[in-house]
Amino acid sequence: MSSVALSAGIRDLLDRGGDLDIAALGDSLTDGWMVRRGYFLRACDALEERAPTLRIQRMGAGIPGDTAFGGLGRVERLLARGPQLVLVQFGLNDCFSGERVDVYQRNLQRIVGAVRDAGAEPVLVTSCPLESAPAMAMARPFYQAMRELGRSHGVLVADTAAYWLQAEAAGEAPTGLWQPDGVHPTDQGHALMARGVVAALLG
Repeated sequence: MSSVALSAGIRDLLDRGGDLDIAALGDSLTDGWMVRRGYFLRACDALEERAPTLRIQRMGAGIPGDTAFGGLGRVERLLARGPQLVLVQFGLNDCFSGERVDVYQRNLQRIVGAVRDAGAEPVLVTSCPLESAPAMAMARPFYQAMRELGRSHGVLVADTAAYWLQAEAAGEAPTGLWQPDGVHPTDQGHALMARGVVAALLG
């Protein structure tokens, strides 16, 4: 997982409780497409269960089919709602729409800058792995670009893709992680992503 940690103020809220406004900007994975609860809501639930006095205001802003460029056009409206922590998850639609990796990375960087300029803390979230090896080979450079941005700009990366693959390798992942398209997670897949997000936030 990422070597960058959350700020002391956010981490203290997660540990001790209080009011915390968390936003999630992303695509269909952040939206929770075709599942009961997506990874964002599940992660918030898990954080509240861990610290019963923690009260999270959830601001979901996932749009199926959206790209980092689309998120850049929406981020100011989301930031106007005053989140303290902003999860940013894009990549698969950028990849499969033919966007260049460097352009994708620059758009992510601009989103991160906007979040920081608003006084909030960004967290980058990788998308899940893909069931098809050829499709994953296409998407892998986009996941790597997000990781590199996190390292170069000191942004925490919740690497749910790596967490998912590690859980599978260790025999700790449930079965039935993908919907029939091999791209979108099932409820079990979203639960695994949420575990990865929480593990990253808690360091």
